[in-house]
Amino acid sequence: MAAIAFIAKENGLRDLYLLTTTTGEFFARREYRRIARMEVPGAMQATEQFTSLCPDTAVCMRKQLTPVRDP
Repeated sequence: MAAIAFIAKENGLRDLYLLTTTTGEFFARREYRRIARMEVPGAMQATEQFTSLCPDTAVCMRKQLTPVRDP
């Protein structure tokens, strides 16, 4: 998870998002916060995960990333 966050930050991403039906507490301990599905960018809302694979009862979470600073 740390490697994913590092790569995401290096590529200029500001947030990581996920949907889960079973691991919300696990991710909450890793600085992910529960958000409404409507807060997720539109392109992500159009994915198969959002539209059909994950049920409406799945928890949507976001982790805000700290930008990588140039040396």
